[in-house]
Amino acid sequence: MNYGFNYNPYYSQYSNYPNYQNYQNYQQNQMQQLQNPMQSQVSQPQQSQNSIPGWYVDGFDVTKSINADMSGNAMFFPSTDGKEIYKKQLDINTGKSFTYVYKLENNVEQANNSIDFTPIYSHISEVKDELSTKISELKDMVLDNLTSPKKEGVK
Repeated sequence: MNYGFNYNPYYSQYSNYPNYQNYQNYQQNQMQQLQNPMQSQVSQPQQSQNSIPGWYVDGFDVTKSINADMSGNAMFFPSTDGKEIYKKQLDINTGKSFTYVYKLENNVEQANNSIDFTPIYSHISEVKDELSTKISELKDMVLDNLTSPKKEGVK
């Protein structure tokens, strides 16, 4: 079967390029799947081996209804509020599943960090008063120089 493909005289010219080879292999696979649709396999997404089994849950009650992994591997379920992590695991020897709760504890003492700004405000007020008096003195000096008659300098 030809399927409308003609001989390409430039085929040998491009056949040495790796991208062209990949594209050609892709085309051949597509053609085989079209010719034999029953033999084509549906690819299943594979789970990453580096991921931790589990998902977010609303609370401890939700983890009760989840079946434990039959291989005995632990499954982790962080709560949606971020304060607890639930670990569910099957004890292979007894056949019982156990759920462990890990809670976030904030051991940092939250002391009253209010700072008394009164001494700072009083110091700022003193500096402001000093600056305003210095500025008024400078204004007076400038005005005196402008209003006083100029004296002729003696040589």
